[in-house]
Amino acid sequence: MDLQKYVGRHVEIIYIDQKDRITQRQIRVYTVKNGAVQAFDTKKHALRSFTADRVLAAMPLHRYRPVSGLSDPISIEYPETRRLLCREWSRS
Repeated sequence: MDLQKYVGRHVEIIYIDQKDRITQRQIRVYTVKNGAVQAFDTKKHALRSFTADRVLAAMPLHRYRPVSGLSDPISIEYPETRRLLCREWSRS
């Protein structure tokens, strides 16, 4: 599934984990890189990493549309979370 188009947006996903458990999540997609989706889980209030090919379905949540004209809406909405994520990704 191509999740790149959802970077910067809130999305509801259906996901199957490594133990074949199916879950429904509401996430804010930060990056999609090398088959990994880095996101903020809005229900668990935590950063999460998902394997892109384990996402069975994705649907944008329109009430969370990014503000047009902003170059980086993630930094506006979650400034500290964005910094932590960038720090983690630079280490890997």
